Amino acid sequence: MAVKLFRALYIILFFLCAYVLGTFLHELGHMVMGLVSGYKFISLRIGSYVLTREDRQWKIKRMSIPGTAGQCLMMPPDSDIPEKVPAVLYHMGGGLFNLLTALCAYLLFLVCQGRPLRIFLILLCTVSLALAILNLYPVKLQVPNDGYNIKRILKSTADRIAAYNVLKIHSYPDLSPGELPEELYSWSDEGEFSGMSKLMRGYYLLDQHRFDEAEQFFREAAEKNDKSIGYYRLEAACELLFCLLLRNAPEEEIQAVYDDELKQYIEKTKKHQIPKRRLLYAYQLLYCGNEDTAEQEYTEAMEMMNTHASKGEIKMETSLLDHVRNMRKKNITGFEKIIVRESGMRFQYEYEIMNQGTQTEISQYSLYYQNGEDQRRKERSTQCDTGEVLDKLNEYEMMRWDGFHGKHPWNVKDGVMFTLTATVNDGQVIKAEGSENFPAHYREFMRWLNDNLSSAEEADR
Repeated sequence: MAVKLFRALYIILFFLCAYVLGTFLHELGHMVMGLVSGYKFISLRIGSYVLTREDRQWKIKRMSIPGTAGQCLMMPPDSDIPEKVPAVLYHMGGGLFNLLTALCAYLLFLVCQGRPLRIFLILLCTVSLALAILNLYPVKLQVPNDGYNIKRILKSTADRIAAYNVLKIHSYPDLSPGELPEELYSWSDEGEFSGMSKLMRGYYLLDQHRFDEAEQFFREAAEKNDKSIGYYRLEAACELLFCLLLRNAPEEEIQAVYDDELKQYIEKTKKHQIPKRRLLYAYQLLYCGNEDTAEQEYTEAMEMMNTHASKGEIKMETSLLDHVRNMRKKNITGFEKIIVRESGMRFQYEYEIMNQGTQTEISQYSLYYQNGEDQRRKERSTQCDTGEVLDKLNEYEMMRWDGFHGKHPWNVKDGVMFTLTATVNDGQVIKAEGSENFPAHYREFMRWLNDNLSSAEEADR
């Protein structure tokens, strides 16, 4: 009985070793064929362990992608015509190396002596052959396999460009998405990689704190349809939920996105993915109001940054975590100056709110161009109790306006554009902008400003 158990254990051990070796050789195949095609090495991942080069030294980092056992990232050659860049051999390399491994293992099995070695070789042959078939036969799983990627880039120019752009984006691990050239984030509704392209575009906008624009791209990428790919759809749903939390969306809208499928996905991926910890931090802090649990998620995210593979992603995640952390201070406790500019077809005004201690001066200026220079003329002003101004800033939730970028509605020909810059809470800066698209309570705030100015104007008469 003990002998049988021992045999079973070492067969299991041999199988695991054969699987890890087969996976490594698969990724090595991608690397070799990528180098042959003119690509440059970026990183090689087995499981959640990533081999990468940082500061001229080889280092082991951590990250994972559900549905994948490994990944080899390569930088494609620069080209003004990305659809012409060689791609098939790079994607096929892993499967080819598995086939070669299976053949070599079988030939060695035929000539080698020793039962343990022969068992290992036949297991390696079987595992390698299985990996080759599973990767080269086109299958659209949660993450498309190599065969499916090859099929799409041969069939669709849009998908070929999308695949090139994604590899190029990942080729600069020291830069965050918003620091890369915007042309890498082009998107198309054609092809089956459109969701992937829109997800990447969403990350670009998210990194720049253009949350309103990012939400629209994440919403489109998260749609369930015949072309949607599970991994990209669920990643987009996570970021859509994050954007909804930032703008304090209604409960029913948040719950519609945060369904059982997304909860299971987040639970499965949060161990090695900082964005999931950032999402859970925002959810617990801004939606549930559970500061203790939120702080645990924040701590987990910060600890994961010590071993994370991408410096660029760390930059973005740190910025977003800080943004959420600042939103925890829902109340503005003090302010120095608030500037609001509004412009339309026939007007351009600037509102200036200056803290002068116990009193605050509110002024309205007309902006115009004269004699080759920008000019402004004070139209009206008033004094207001600083405590009352603070109450209004918090009543209208100005702290939540930070990062708002209101894209002009497609069916509106003209309208009012605005920009706002507010220095509050000992140096924190709130910025928002939009075109006929405003943050919650903005119109109420402007109505309050104008009512105060109008009252002072009437009193002067």
